[in-house]
Amino acid sequence: MTKYVEVILPLALDRPFTYISHELDVDLVGYRVIVPFGRNKFYTGIVVGVSEETPTYPVKAIEEVLDNQAIVSKVQIELWNWIASYYLCGIGEVMRAALPSALLFESETMVHLIDEDFRNRKLTDDQYLLCELLEQQPQKLSFIRKHADIKGLNRCLNDLIEFEILERFEQIENKGYQKFTPWLVLEDSSKAEEILKQTKAPAQRDMVMQFFSEAKGTNEIAWLPFAKKYAISTSIRNSLIKKGVFRLDSRVLDRISGKEDDEIVFELSDSQQKAVTEINRGFEANKPVLLHGLTGSGKTMLYMSFIDEVLKEGKQVLFLLPEIALTTSLWKRLNKRFSKQVIAYSSNLSTVEKAEFWNKVRENSDEAKVIVGARSALLLPFNNLGLIIVDEEHDPSYKQHDPSPRYQARDLAVYLGHKEHCPIILGSATPSLESLYNAGFGDNKQSKYHYVHLGERFGESKLPDIQILDKALLRKKKLMKSWISQPVIDQVVKVLGEKKQVLFFQNRRGFSSLLECLDCGHIPGCKNCDVSLTFHRLDQSLRCHYCGYSESVANHCTKCHSPSLDKHGLGTQQVEELVKELFPDSKVGRMDRDTQKGKSGHQKLLEKFENQDLQILVGTQMVSKGLDFKNIGLVVVVNADQLLHRADYRAHERAFQQLTQVSGRAGRTSETSKVLIQTFDPNHRVFRSLQDRNVSEFIANEFAERRLFNYPPYVRMIKIQFLAKQVSLAIEGASWFAKGVRQINGVVVLGNDAPTIEKIRNQYYQQVLIKAPLNYPMSSLKKQLLRFKKSFDNVPGFSKIQVIFHVDHI
Repeated sequence: MTKYVEVILPLALDRPFTYISHELDVDLVGYRVIVPFGRNKFYTGIVVGVSEETPTYPVKAIEEVLDNQAIVSKVQIELWNWIASYYLCGIGEVMRAALPSALLFESETMVHLIDEDFRNRKLTDDQYLLCELLEQQPQKLSFIRKHADIKGLNRCLNDLIEFEILERFEQIENKGYQKFTPWLVLEDSSKAEEILKQTKAPAQRDMVMQFFSEAKGTNEIAWLPFAKKYAISTSIRNSLIKKGVFRLDSRVLDRISGKEDDEIVFELSDSQQKAVTEINRGFEANKPVLLHGLTGSGKTMLYMSFIDEVLKEGKQVLFLLPEIALTTSLWKRLNKRFSKQVIAYSSNLSTVEKAEFWNKVRENSDEAKVIVGARSALLLPFNNLGLIIVDEEHDPSYKQHDPSPRYQARDLAVYLGHKEHCPIILGSATPSLESLYNAGFGDNKQSKYHYVHLGERFGESKLPDIQILDKALLRKKKLMKSWISQPVIDQVVKVLGEKKQVLFFQNRRGFSSLLECLDCGHIPGCKNCDVSLTFHRLDQSLRCHYCGYSESVANHCTKCHSPSLDKHGLGTQQVEELVKELFPDSKVGRMDRDTQKGKSGHQKLLEKFENQDLQILVGTQMVSKGLDFKNIGLVVVVNADQLLHRADYRAHERAFQQLTQVSGRAGRTSETSKVLIQTFDPNHRVFRSLQDRNVSEFIANEFAERRLFNYPPYVRMIKIQFLAKQVSLAIEGASWFAKGVRQINGVVVLGNDAPTIEKIRNQYYQQVLIKAPLNYPMSSLKKQLLRFKKSFDNVPGFSKIQVIFHVDHI
């Protein structure tokens, strides 16, 4: 009997494909298989279904089964299908995002010389050159394209294949992901004792003594760290192996296991105990819990108390964070409480480390009980999930923009908790309006979340005093030193004199936003994007923060050749330079994307600040989230207005959240601290609500505006983007799609139009925005959009347009 299986491939495809399986006695669902696809290629696929019905079309057979057990569970496959359906992407794209690339093998096209007598054939110069390149060994086609300077390479290659001089074939390299390391094992203890008694070979005797000292009662030890510690040569080791004292084994190197640390113990305050009781009520009601806790109220301590209970049951905990930079910092805190049970997952891991991580989580190993990670950690193969924590749930970094699947990690975490029947806590000092609405705010009568408020700071720590500085008034009084005012300078001097630290916040990296010619007004722009280039002083370059393009700074205008160039705007590099000039005796550090060097660049910088090796830290939004520094006496927001003026209906909400978060870095002890916010609009309601700590009024105003102008959380939104190399094609495609969508009853369609930045990476953008009522059947709407997309792809010329769907969170 022939068995047929459904296989998904790691490609932008929206359905599985059918293959013949010769493994009749094995349920292959969740197994990796190598399958042919297309004319010549081979890919790693995942079996997602089995069928005994014979297809009515020709079916290829599975080439190889890679596993002896399922590496993807049926629950995971269901989750992948839900993501693909909800976020309007291909199931193959979800698979590629979920599986570490070290587990996905893909064939490479190889070219092989089969006629060694090619020099006696009548060939062109390019054909001879290509044959000589392949004379020593077969080469990858990608290698040939890179190194062979041949015009019309494809034609040249095809002619040589037709002449039977070359052949082309597909090759799959299974490099594996496990790394092996040598271990020294005691083979014969009696022979070791004889070595200890002899005097002829002191180096061998010393090595045996050192082995027993390091092995501590065991009969084996990792060779490399042992050899490095005692500077032992391989010749001494090999001599003892020949004498039968030791043998050398090869073991899998564990690069992921949690590290041992001293355990910390703490007691919860009365307000925290009350919050625990309230959270448990939410769990009993099977509702996600929204924990609204002040900055410094001890939310992490609450999380740890719940983690404690889950670990006693032998279950796993997923702890999500918005930024990779926070992962290591939190891992250190958690590891002090749950020694050797905490592992951190982030994109900083190598491909093979991610594969090891995947297997540890899938096996529910003791070292992988608490998984700390950014949004991609949601796609790990959890085996016995007992709790999900989403810290800083409001953060926009939880939205995946590129590549697909473009999911919102907080919402996906809520769905995962529902599927796994495990409780979930969404924590924030500044919850998003969407989460507050789900918790019953904004006149919502059907709350989906259980709301818990933690309104007191932990211990004796005091909230900082927030002061709004009017930059216009200070300029009139000539109290501005460039971008920094005299009141800020005075307060910094005072705080530094008290041996406290200072945090400067400016949410834009680089030195200046743009460079302008004062004679002709020319502003250098990116060649690939519709943006001006940002000036970076350190390497005297102009850089695009969208595509990475850079060029050297000219000493004159490239348009009119005038030497009169002026810098506009403010970035962290300029703030750092100003601070160093104003406070030359203080050590200053800067934390932004430009300062990240290597896997642990940011962590080393944070450790320096925590150990007070730095007195002042300048940073972007990276310094505003979740960092717990006890010695900060002052936080300075250099240019708060920049946060308000963005083309985003969430601009005021995001500004309030960011300012609240960065303010919360101060006042972590019983001593008083300050936050100074510089602005040209001191009466703006964002600043007034922040200073008066009138959060409820700010939230009520935001809800009123959203309801008035018909924005989430009072409507559902889908944004459709159209990308093309020619602007006319992008406009034509978007217009065609918008016309079709307007035929759908009950929805509002805005556009098509160009976004704020019309061109990025040489692709022109158009967009269409769809607003649907909350009670609208979204699954029906999405099916109609996919039907439009299928018709769209069949229109001549539209295949060159990339269509991207952003569901819910734009």
